[in-house]
Amino acid sequence: MFRRLIQYLVLSIVFILIGTMASVAQTKETPIIGPGQAAQTTKPVVCMESSTLLKSFTEDPEEFLLIKYRDPVMETFGMIWYNKVDESIYVLEFPPTSDGTLLCIVVLGNDVRIEMPGSKL
Repeated sequence: MFRRLIQYLVLSIVFILIGTMASVAQTKETPIIGPGQAAQTTKPVVCMESSTLLKSFTEDPEEFLLIKYRDPVMETFGMIWYNKVDESIYVLEFPPTSDGTLLCIVVLGNDVRIEMPGSKL
């Protein structure tokens, strides 16, 4: 149930920000990106107290930790949780300035298909 609340919160924020960004985007020209060039974008991120957020995943029998990783750019840690029933993933990262007190949902993915040779997921 707590996970559903997080999903609704994330989706609500995304819809609000999309509306705001759409109105801003209409007033600015989109930069032209050529081959070999990169552009930085802004993506909505939801952060919560880390122990509360982790508890919502660890106590849910449908969620399991798929991957842990270290972010070499921000020098923090992250993890990917997978829900086989909902076919969804959450990518969680500790922000660099929180000293582990905050944890952020940086990706919420639905209709997940894991395409790895030999995978039974």
